Amino acid sequence: MLAQPKDLPALDRLLNLPLLAPLSQAHGRSLLTQEARALLDELRAQTLQGGLPKAALEEGALCEALRQRVEAKLAPRMKAVINLTGTVLHTNLGRALLADEALQHVLAMMAGPNNLEFDLSSGGRGDRDSMVEDLLCEITGAEAATVVNNNAAAVLLSIAALGGGKEVIVSRGELVEIGGAFRMPDVMAAAGARLVEVGTTNRTHPADYERAIGPSTALLMKVHTSNYRVQGFTSAVDEATLAPIAHAKGLPLVTDLGSGSLVDLAQWGLPREPLPQEMLAAGCDVVTFSGDKLLGGPAGRPDRRQQGHDSAHTQIPDEAGPARVKAAACRFGSHAAALSAARAPHKGSAHAAHADPPPGRDPSPGCPLTSAAGSGSEPALYGGSERDAGSDRLGLLAGGVLALGGSGDRPCGHGQEGPGHGLGCLGQRLA
Repeated sequence: MLAQPKDLPALDRLLNLPLLAPLSQAHGRSLLTQEARALLDELRAQTLQGGLPKAALEEGALCEALRQRVEAKLAPRMKAVINLTGTVLHTNLGRALLADEALQHVLAMMAGPNNLEFDLSSGGRGDRDSMVEDLLCEITGAEAATVVNNNAAAVLLSIAALGGGKEVIVSRGELVEIGGAFRMPDVMAAAGARLVEVGTTNRTHPADYERAIGPSTALLMKVHTSNYRVQGFTSAVDEATLAPIAHAKGLPLVTDLGSGSLVDLAQWGLPREPLPQEMLAAGCDVVTFSGDKLLGGPAGRPDRRQQGHDSAHTQIPDEAGPARVKAAACRFGSHAAALSAARAPHKGSAHAAHADPPPGRDPSPGCPLTSAAGSGSEPALYGGSERDAGSDRLGLLAGGVLALGGSGDRPCGHGQEGPGHGLGCLGQRLA
């Protein structure tokens, strides 16, 4: 026999059924009421269509249907899948995987209280950036580091901090759009900067940048076109050529690597990606790229003290963030042979790798960064103490770090402890 609309129970009667008492105690009356109302609406529509058996309105059937709805509502939506796309670091499939050591460390930290923002040595308030800053500096060769949410956040904050209210010069051939509607012109607008396009889609020359620099110019920007390539009759200005143009006018050069790489993949027969170490050595002042893809890094945060940029407060991660970055960075750092290859001096660069830490630098910043090919007790490769005279170096890893290197005549508190030292120096160094 088919049910009629008049056979449906009232909402209060359904919610007060004894069989639903355990469900109400476990998940609360509010959720139960919401799902019961939705269930009755669906059943009413079925009765009007003449397709609902009367047995579906019995107490046991109603309670079971409601239980299934509540469980489906609360079931985890993220599920393990098999990646058969051919793209190893797939944005839609979670990108970089965490090593087992990193997972265990995160689980241990999330299981109880931890010193996320507590300085164990002083007993006072600390900062989460201090958990990972030294390690990220070791890997990138920069002087200071901080964590932000992702590369899009890194680009947005960099432009807002350095170019807000002023002009930012970019080649027309580098006005990229990536997945998720991340478009460089839109990011510029959101950061409060005025985009100045130079060159053409396929060819941009040094003179194009030089002619575009004016009193309102705040910075020059390079964007790595990692998701497409223009071939044929093309010309672009590399960072080593563009940096002197920017610095001659007292302007910073910001480079967005997108993904980038921390080691030269060509040695394994893979397509080569630009290295942040190379960009810093070439003269870039700010380099952004995705630490999530490269280190399995998490969401992160800019430092609260970034001068004049209130939206920095919107990117703060929980305790899993620093824990994941540190565990991933420790694991990365243990492969010093690959790191050494990435940090080897480049032609025309004064940026060399060290086997010993610079003065005042702790050679053991929380985890062993040792050589996989050596005795296992060699110190990590330290970077950031050799600089081109009169130049500044700042690297910003999104999903990972902000790294700062400085000139000898404009020190930025080298050896200064402190959360977000890199972003704290951003305005001081590049103002």
